Amino acid sequence: MKESSTDTIIFFDGVCALCNGFVDWLFRVDNKGLFKVAALQGQTAKRLLSAESLEKLESILVLKEGRHYQKSSAVLLIMEELGYPWKLLGLLRWLPLGVRDWFYDKISVNRFVFHSKLSSCRLPGKKELLRFLP
Repeated sequence: MKESSTDTIIFFDGVCALCNGFVDWLFRVDNKGLFKVAALQGQTAKRLLSAESLEKLESILVLKEGRHYQKSSAVLLIMEELGYPWKLLGLLRWLPLGVRDWFYDKISVNRFVFHSKLSSCRLPGKKELLRFLP
């Protein structure tokens, strides 16, 4: 599937089991198809993101309307876009960015402790094909 300039794209670490679990959850709750997803290791990421962003594989990145969101700001944007009840997590924006990102970094750094590293990126299922970018 090819992305368009109006798509909101979530870039995630394709070999992270925790990140893949988040994508699985997202596909279950995003009934409107608000988001497309792409692994940071994929062609879409190489084409649309800077080399610096690609080196920082510990962070989720969201590309929306030409703007990049990362770490806690990316997660909160996703939750807000999903609508009720998930948008209530947007109240966490009241916390200073440094505090939010500190918590994000603690989870990110330890994600392979919580879940094992995958040997390869996941392949999308039939229902996911329209939302997965190469």
